[in-house]
Amino acid sequence: MVRIGRLTIRWKIVGSVSLLILSFLLSGWLWLEQWSRTPQPLGQELLFSVDNGVGLRRLSQNLAEKGLIRQPRLFQFWVRLQGQAKNIQAGRYRVDHSVSPEELLHQMVNGKVWNELTLEWVVPEGFTQQQIIARLAAISGLPELSFRQVAEDPQFVFQLLGIQAPDLEGFLFPATYRLYNDHPAPRTLFRMMVSEFFKRLPDDFDDDCQRMGLSLREAVTFASLIEKETRLREEKALVSEVIWNRLRKGMSLGIDAALIYGIADFDGNLRTKHLSDRSNVYNTRVHRGLPPGPVGSPGLESLQAVLSPANHGYLYYVLRYEMDGRHHFSRTLKEHNHHVRQLIRAQRKSNRQ
Repeated sequence: MVRIGRLTIRWKIVGSVSLLILSFLLSGWLWLEQWSRTPQPLGQELLFSVDNGVGLRRLSQNLAEKGLIRQPRLFQFWVRLQGQAKNIQAGRYRVDHSVSPEELLHQMVNGKVWNELTLEWVVPEGFTQQQIIARLAAISGLPELSFRQVAEDPQFVFQLLGIQAPDLEGFLFPATYRLYNDHPAPRTLFRMMVSEFFKRLPDDFDDDCQRMGLSLREAVTFASLIEKETRLREEKALVSEVIWNRLRKGMSLGIDAALIYGIADFDGNLRTKHLSDRSNVYNTRVHRGLPPGPVGSPGLESLQAVLSPANHGYLYYVLRYEMDGRHHFSRTLKEHNHHVRQLIRAQRKSNRQ
């Protein structure tokens, strides 16, 4: 009975010690969890880098020197306890005015690196290559000539497009672009815009163009005319139909936006001499067929309209006399001339007021 009593006492002691140890471990774990979630005030935004192959000890010391953590050894222990020591990714990171060890580790493990915005620019629909170059030169501080030389480099153009073209006209896709952590070199910026063009191009666009008798560059040229003629989505298929119908009938397109594109240093005033100028290869009043190349950057809707024209038998269009940006579409020259006269009267009336 004495022996049994002693064993019972020993088990009670072991149990009590075990409970104390368990309680201590639990308290320590809870304290560590609380510590890992407690933000460290920084007072300002901070940048820090994690180098490739850096050890956890060195990294912890670097973070402590930056003021991101206070107890580098505890941070090492906690990271190992999380099993994340080998998952930290190299890169440059930014933290706000405060950060907890948990947030810091999550950022580094998930590779949420900080990307510094180097340059941001917008290519509007219909912009020409020269307009895009002027905008890029203005915001980057680089000379226009450096952009023009790259855009007109036959080897670079072929490398990007895979087609023979004198420049990148029409293939600089209208969109908003952002360059991060990089020098705004012309080649880099042009690659981004051409890459966006091919990314946005509808599936099987090349094959569909071939079935309709167009090369890719001819289709982009076609789309650029649609883009210049109307900004209204509902009119693009109608303008496409007119161009297709006139091409099939061997009629001149008579699109002045193309004519103007071919006039060097155009001052905004379209003169009579321009209308009959045969030396202007973009003059679609005197030269039949599509112009020799795009006259601007078409958007996706204009590209799609090339392959999906309307089917109303239209051959003509002119701005409505209401001058609301819309057009009157006609099947006959008589009907077209009627709308032209209405527009002229409306313009004269407007000028007198």
